[in-house]
Amino acid sequence: DEDIARLSPLCHGHINMLGHYSFTLAELVTKGHLRPLKEASEAENVA
Repeated sequence: DEDIARLSPLCHGHINMLGHYSFTLAELVTKGHLRPLKEASEAENVA
């Protein structure tokens, strides 16, 4: 844990120095096709 605090942010290629993140998204996600949200009763059972 102590070593993790000293890691350089430069070793994380998906985060640049301006704080912008870049991830490759699936084509369906970029077109707005997301999975349906869970019902509230289902979400309570996950924890």
